Amino acid sequence: MVKFSNTFIEREILTMLGAHDNSVVLGPGIGEDAAVIRINGSYMAVHTDPVTGSSNLLGWLAVHVAANDIATRGVRPRWFLLALILPVDSSENDVVRIMRQVNDALIELNASLVGGHTEKSDTVTRPIAVTTVIGVGDRFIRTGGLRAGDVVVMTKYAALEATAVLASDFKDKLMSVLSEEEFKEAEGLYKMVSVVNDALTAAEYATSMHDPTEGGVLQGLLEMAYSSGKLIIVDEDNIPVLPITKKVLDAFNLNPLTVLSSGSLLIGVKENEAGKLIEKLREMRINASIIGRVIDGEPGVVVKSRSGERYFKGDLTIPDGVMEMWLGSNIKGDS
Repeated sequence: MVKFSNTFIEREILTMLGAHDNSVVLGPGIGEDAAVIRINGSYMAVHTDPVTGSSNLLGWLAVHVAANDIATRGVRPRWFLLALILPVDSSENDVVRIMRQVNDALIELNASLVGGHTEKSDTVTRPIAVTTVIGVGDRFIRTGGLRAGDVVVMTKYAALEATAVLASDFKDKLMSVLSEEEFKEAEGLYKMVSVVNDALTAAEYATSMHDPTEGGVLQGLLEMAYSSGKLIIVDEDNIPVLPITKKVLDAFNLNPLTVLSSGSLLIGVKENEAGKLIEKLREMRINASIIGRVIDGEPGVVVKSRSGERYFKGDLTIPDGVMEMWLGSNIKGDS
């Protein structure tokens, strides 16, 4: 997937949203994960997401990646609609394989598939899944809620999704790099891509939550900074990356901070409450750590490392190496 620039989206797309509706309390915006609609004193969160970057894990990711974006609102995802578009040479067995993954993921979330569409088309060369998710809660959290003095807490590890997708769909390129045990470890990371428990646990403390997908942790931080109008200072050494992830991504010359990262959750929280949040997450056996802090300033992200500082601002579209692979582009790890 290659996104249109955020400048274009703001200038053109976000100016054509149809009739104004007072019940829409949070509509489309850069970095905002889901729309929020007020209904009879409650808040309905709604989100639609495509999955185009994996064939072997399509059904599982179609549910969990979309569910994550509802959960970042502090709302439990409950109802799903799924559109599947498959190449014309796809078999019924291909559909069954995908739907088994969908069913397993829904059962894990205690959620239901309530509608959708399935077709074969000569306009696609790989299966595509587009998922809509709905949930209802009594409050909601924005991506753009960061305040100066907050810290950013990150759960789990960077690039979990990228590691699982690469190990699952690009085995031939990793045969000389990974042992059989390492393959199992890398592929098994798909089980960690949900952040629903992370987000629902954090909702009590969070000023902001965001789910980093395309463009990875760095893109996610940029979107939080941009939507909140704040500057985030990040210590790269504090961003956790599993050894198996480093090994897989090194084989493709990819940067763990700029590739698919479903499974990590970025949480803005008051500094004096961060310890309580981290303790509560760890009680849920969810790894969590402080990776940055929020200050007033031009929206962007400063990444500090032993080699110096890098400042990211402006248009937020960061290339995702895994997505580029699918398109046959050159792979670069210095995004």
